[in-house]
Amino acid sequence: MVNFRLKFLLLLIPLLLSGQIRSGEAVPQLVFHDLAGKLVFLNDYVGEPRMLNAGAERMNTSIIFFRVDDPRLPDWLPKIVEQVRSQRLTCIFAAVDGNAAQLQTMRKNLKLRAFLVIDKYGSAAEELGFSPLSRFQQAPSAVILSKDGTVVSVFENFQGTEIPALIQSAAALNSAN
Repeated sequence: MVNFRLKFLLLLIPLLLSGQIRSGEAVPQLVFHDLAGKLVFLNDYVGEPRMLNAGAERMNTSIIFFRVDDPRLPDWLPKIVEQVRSQRLTCIFAAVDGNAAQLQTMRKNLKLRAFLVIDKYGSAAEELGFSPLSRFQQAPSAVILSKDGTVVSVFENFQGTEIPALIQSAAALNSAN
């Protein structure tokens, strides 16, 4: 009985200590759903090219996790989308709530041309240590990744005034690479 408890504790310790991903760490494989319900794999955009998309150019990537019901969304999301267009940067906007129909409506109402995905069940956000998902009710969070899939910056609960710094952080990598 004691041996079982010890084994259980040893398995549980890494889970308790894992926490949020930090700069310099490799991002785990993340999977999202696009608005048509198809799977979107992060390693199609960062890290080693996959066989199906081996010739694709790798760019620095920003993943921004948000809630569709965020009342400030109409203020900050279009600003980020506009700034991203002027940079060589892949930006993935991952909704941790809502469904494809809500995102399509949001895209239409805000006149967005952005890469929107759904983080079904919040699994990708939790992989990165953004847990519990209720934290996104306060503000969105973002992870900036280099071309090879290494975390460069983590912006947790960023505010609208931090948007230029977020985009500049990601864009600065392009000139360094």
